[in-house]
Amino acid sequence: MTAWTVLALLVTVALLGFTLLDTGASGNLGLAFDSDRVYPPLDRVRYSLAALTYLHGDQVLTGPHRALPLALGWLTLHTLLMWLAWKRWAVTRARRALHVGGLALALTVVGGGAILEVAQAQHNRLLASPTIGLDTPVHWVQASPLALAAWSCGRWNTNGDHPGCQDRWTSTFPNPNLWALVGTFASLVAGLIGPRSGKQTALS
Repeated sequence: MTAWTVLALLVTVALLGFTLLDTGASGNLGLAFDSDRVYPPLDRVRYSLAALTYLHGDQVLTGPHRALPLALGWLTLHTLLMWLAWKRWAVTRARRALHVGGLALALTVVGGGAILEVAQAQHNRLLASPTIGLDTPVHWVQASPLALAAWSCGRWNTNGDHPGCQDRWTSTFPNPNLWALVGTFASLVAGLIGPRSGKQTALS
């Protein structure tokens, strides 16, 4: 188990780094990186376990961002290998890792899929809302490894000494991407705890 654990840990850390880069280039912030170009306003999002995509109508502005399916696929592969190690070689540590990995996989697929559906509907509702006082609505949408966030300005104050947004509506949901990565880490730790049994040469 030791050799596989080290390799799996390195891959998981690399995926975390990729997630930081991938989500950092998403939404309005991703467009801001290319400030020399003029883009149409971001007015729609599409969230799923396959990708996060940010659009203007049917035109893709940033994405599809694939950090989530990569993390989910890695967790699935790790869990399947732990199942194989337990069934074929009766590696006790693999059984513990399998239980944790399976739970994390179910949580990410079922719970994460449901959260993405709700987040997509809520964020699209915010993006479709007008900003009173302005011809063009003011919105912001951004992802991070921790969260999927959006905010919309409901009313813009153009009078007085401090013009700006008066009514700001926000919507933030957890990003299932992190669940898959944390689940993989937790499964790896579970595979290191406790006494060994079975043929330990299987994954070492």
